[in-house]
Amino acid sequence: MPTLYRDVNRTFILPELYFLNKNFGLMKALLFIIPLTIVSYSLYNHWKVSASPVIIQGKVVAKQSNVPVQQAYIHITAGEEEAITAKDGSFIIKTWQSLPVECTVEHKDFIKRKMTITDNNNLIIVLQAK
Repeated sequence: MPTLYRDVNRTFILPELYFLNKNFGLMKALLFIIPLTIVSYSLYNHWKVSASPVIIQGKVVAKQSNVPVQQAYIHITAGEEEAITAKDGSFIIKTWQSLPVECTVEHKDFIKRKMTITDNNNLIIVLQAK
């Protein structure tokens, strides 16, 4: 048990305990950094992040008429990547996730479609009217 020396204005502890108290800041930092590293690594593996961005591009068309669907909302389910189709039904999404990715395509006049994208070029998405 360390000896405490009392003074009128303060209490101080022997130098050995000061050393332990000084290293406590390092221990708190390690207790923060180690779990953060584990969580980051598990999220990296869960979302299968690629080393370079994957560009998914294609076109959304109506099933009955094969007419391009404009203003369709396309988003990757496991991330925050999204796009709105242009007047010609085309879209481009840039994602850091590796293929295949799950996505959802929505439009107010069509049935919502969930799909898995395995190819990132010249994708044709067909929507059925409500």
